[in-house]
Amino acid sequence: MNILDISIKNPFKLADGGSIATFYMLKNLAALGYDVTFLMMNPLRHFSPITDHQQIIDNLKLNVVEHKIDTNPKNLAALRNLFFSNLSYILERFLDKEFDKKIIDLLSNNKYDIIMLEGSHLGLYLPTLKKYAPNTPIVLRSHNVEFEIWERTAKNESNIFKKFFYGYNASRFKKWETSTFSQYDAILPITNRDEKFIKQYSNNTKFHTLNFTLNLEDYPKQELSLKNVSLAYMGALDWIPNQEGLVWFLDKVWSRIEGYYEGLKFYIAGRNAPDWLIKKIKHYDVEFLGEVPDAKQFMTEHPIFVVPLMAGGGMRIKIIEQMALGRVVISTPIGAEGIEIANMENIIIAETSDDFIKSIDYLFRNPDGIHYISDNARITIENLYNAEEAYQELNLFFKKLLK
Repeated sequence: MNILDISIKNPFKLADGGSIATFYMLKNLAALGYDVTFLMMNPLRHFSPITDHQQIIDNLKLNVVEHKIDTNPKNLAALRNLFFSNLSYILERFLDKEFDKKIIDLLSNNKYDIIMLEGSHLGLYLPTLKKYAPNTPIVLRSHNVEFEIWERTAKNESNIFKKFFYGYNASRFKKWETSTFSQYDAILPITNRDEKFIKQYSNNTKFHTLNFTLNLEDYPKQELSLKNVSLAYMGALDWIPNQEGLVWFLDKVWSRIEGYYEGLKFYIAGRNAPDWLIKKIKHYDVEFLGEVPDAKQFMTEHPIFVVPLMAGGGMRIKIIEQMALGRVVISTPIGAEGIEIANMENIIIAETSDDFIKSIDYLFRNPDGIHYISDNARITIENLYNAEEAYQELNLFFKKLLK
């Protein structure tokens, strides 16, 4: 089976949840024996030369077509969009004539059985795909319901100008995104919750929920070392919901407990933190590491991770990774959304700052509790988020789609 998979990011650096989800899609399609052509944007904002990942690409036998693009937000462009466009500016940044030409070139010179789009943004190119491949099923791999992230971000924003900008763009994005769902032949939501929502706007589309799953050989079981109990945070710090969540945690939680527990340290890892956020972080007694060279190594070094997310959508890939490695995760309900969890069994859910503090206190005083949640977290991933079974089911779904 020949598949054209299209993405708005370079996934091979595994720098964020969306990249990791896309990478494992490519890896498992290759394992199924599919011939995969991967057309990807390589945004200057997170640019990573394709040559740095050539060994991985060769091992997976992928045909990779790269497109460099500048998606950095610009004030003048945002202002012009406000008055002269019907599209959300968050979306419009990914509309590119040269990328469209590369799609046309691939479709004009190759025959694909399925075209898959990694995320709603790529619905911008549906007219081209339908024109040049009218008989090829187009599948949306829905990583999240995108507009919902921006609705939640607007709700949490205190700055009146930013609140208006996020809210207005979320409204535009919602109108556009919900109108595209019915244009796909099939949609692969990442959670059952997302499937239920999307079905409201797409009665005739075929659905197959494909949770994010891991190849467990990439995440061997790790023993916990509690010689020095530490807290850690990991997330892309150029993403607004992550910025808001981390600042909230520092102000409302860490400021109340730093120095209280002897030897307890808080480590923060994340790429592309803006200067204002770095300055904010340095007000506190924390270890700020910036972008770490090996995310999995960082995760194995710390037994407890906090996910103070107040906005978001889909599924938090980092939580799945941390659970696979037997880390104990303390998360807000939104952070853990879409994951099969049981509070105090395989994760800890904290809604308020007091909840976070009580949870940290419990873990600091109860090593057995750490081990108990750690073991159950790993078992959950082994039972429910194992890639081998999930992609066999996807293979069957694709075969039915082509009949």
